[in-house]
Amino acid sequence: MNEGSKGSVTPMAGRRRPRGWLRIAFPGSILFLLTCWVSALCFSQTGTKALTDPYSRGVLLLTQQKWKEAAAEFQEAVRTNPHNSQAYAGLGVALTRSGNAKDAEAAFEHAIQLDAKNAQAHYYLGLN
Repeated sequence: MNEGSKGSVTPMAGRRRPRGWLRIAFPGSILFLLTCWVSALCFSQTGTKALTDPYSRGVLLLTQQKWKEAAAEFQEAVRTNPHNSQAYAGLGVALTRSGNAKDAEAAFEHAIQLDAKNAQAHYYLGLN
């Protein structure tokens, strides 16, 4: 057999679609929340009081994968400021990771009602 008669293999033939896309998507959303938190911390006038804020504590707990504690902090954040769309989105993330999809969906929908441009809430609502 000469070189020309061998079957050619396309570069994509051996590749498979990645599995576990949720495992990839979750770190991205945590990074998004962390970026929001850091930017709020850097540009706020009360940067020294950042960890006294329930939203900031919730984000920190999410990065530590303490889902139930994070959910409690985000619930406090929405009690303190019921118009905080990011707090509702964070609550939805924490509830999703805790296994409470129904309440997570409600939190994402409420976040979107408050801010239709909340990309994280739209993203997670689509995953839910």
